[in-house]
Amino acid sequence: MHGRSRPEARELTEHREVVTSSWAGSGLAERERARFARFAADDEVPIPSRLQSLSELPWFECWLQRLRTEKKSEHTIRAYTVAARTLSTTSLPGEPPLDWDQAKAISVREFHSRVDPNRGRMDAWLNGIGGLKPATVNARIAAASHLLQWIGHTMPDWIQRPNRSRSLPRTLGRNELGRVRTAATQSEDPLAQPVVTILLDTGLRSPSCAASTSTTWTSRTCLP
Repeated sequence: MHGRSRPEARELTEHREVVTSSWAGSGLAERERARFARFAADDEVPIPSRLQSLSELPWFECWLQRLRTEKKSEHTIRAYTVAARTLSTTSLPGEPPLDWDQAKAISVREFHSRVDPNRGRMDAWLNGIGGLKPATVNARIAAASHLLQWIGHTMPDWIQRPNRSRSLPRTLGRNELGRVRTAATQSEDPLAQPVVTILLDTGLRSPSCAASTSTTWTSRTCLP
């Protein structure tokens, strides 16, 4: 058997090198794609293991059952449902609008991704309820916090609950003012009448009322 000529041997070697290089490059590309896909998956917060068996079921019915298991009152469930409805139907720029019936039908797995606080939906939702009373906003945030915890997320630290506004001092009625002035006039303390008159006419605070935000000495406010 005659050996191959040098040109043929060189050509065969080059062909093998091309094939080997192509195979190695293809394997490297596959490994790189898998690595980047793994990194992308790592950015996703995994669904809790306790919800794996429910992952393809509608999230709202599952969450509703959880609320009932926790013995939440019907009033609380209704309030929580309002917060869940407004949060789940909040759309981000570029998203098609979603009504409540559609939102309720989303699977647990899909809803877990939809309400991820890092995606911006929470910010948009908070902007939408910002005009409500502080007590209402706090109630909505409490409901959303329960929902996020159940689905496997946590409420972001940057979310601050608004302070509840203090009620204004109660005003004195005409009869109450009359009793104050009569008591000051009949007092044995000679300073009682001028002091009471100054307090009522100018709105100065009485030291005895200093510890309370709802008691102020004026002709429009309360008794000391």
